[in-house]
Amino acid sequence: MKKTTEYCSYYDSPVGWLRLAASQTKVVGIEFVEKTEPSNANTILKETEKQLDEYFAGKRKIFELPIQSEGSSFQNKVWAELLTIKFGQTISYAQLAKRVGSPKAFRAVGNANGKNCIPIIVPCHRVIASDGSLGGYSSGVANKKWLLEFESRA
Repeated sequence: MKKTTEYCSYYDSPVGWLRLAASQTKVVGIEFVEKTEPSNANTILKETEKQLDEYFAGKRKIFELPIQSEGSSFQNKVWAELLTIKFGQTISYAQLAKRVGSPKAFRAVGNANGKNCIPIIVPCHRVIASDGSLGGYSSGVANKKWLLEFESRA
């Protein structure tokens, strides 16, 4: 997790435990974890848990949370573009590279996806390979598959 993390909580999701991290005012991380530890949730994390409940119930398609990611200008551009991919839709790494103005940088786009520290809320799971295969996912391909199947049914 980031050094700016001041607060954390654990969320029992259908895909396993998520460690949620926040600063005083913004969500800064979500991490798939095996076990929980003591937490100190603040208002932002309580709202994050509420919105995750709505998402996993199929009632929320867009998260409305203040977020903060630290990365290069290219990574931030990629992460901002991920937020435009609608619930239940996918695009390819090549399409995402075109969207951010670097059509040949699909590998760099994949690397930026892998460094996304706020998965689910910043939906990097919605990016797949051009041939329709899932590609990679920093939180495990099984989790990516579950999230995509869930969104296609919700």
